Amino acid sequence: MSGKAKITGYDELAAADLAAGDMIEIVDVSESAAADKNKKFALRGLRPYKVYVGLLTQSSTNAPTAVVLENTLGGIPVLTYNIAGGYVVTLAGVFTLNKTFIILGTTPHNQGSATSMVVACPNESLTLDSFEISTIDNIGAQANNLLENTPIEIRVYD
Repeated sequence: MSGKAKITGYDELAAADLAAGDMIEIVDVSESAAADKNKKFALRGLRPYKVYVGLLTQSSTNAPTAVVLENTLGGIPVLTYNIAGGYVVTLAGVFTLNKTFIILGTTPHNQGSATSMVVACPNESLTLDSFEISTIDNIGAQANNLLENTPIEIRVYD
């Protein structure tokens, strides 16, 4: 078949159902010899976690909005405004204690020469369903309008 395989009658596999090192067996019906029909392939490069990647923007007293770049969490995180510079990210039943890793980036914003810091911490209610993002201005106060295409990555490890 000139190096190409035709796949018919297959079941769909989701990445979440697979793990690195899993073997997939493919039966090549074009081979006449029984020994050549079964071919096994090892999976490589699969992540050991589910992930949400996006760009966050927030203004005034509005909840942050997200441009979602990738989401394999199995649900859409809900972003809400809590207080000035405080925003809650909620997704019920997904964040796992000691297995959730949050990466937040910083980006330039329209605050003159001010610098800011973005941090994530467990929500004060101490639920596994949410965490809080805080934005802190150059004088150390929580403030709005500091998220502008700010990258976020949430990883939940298996």
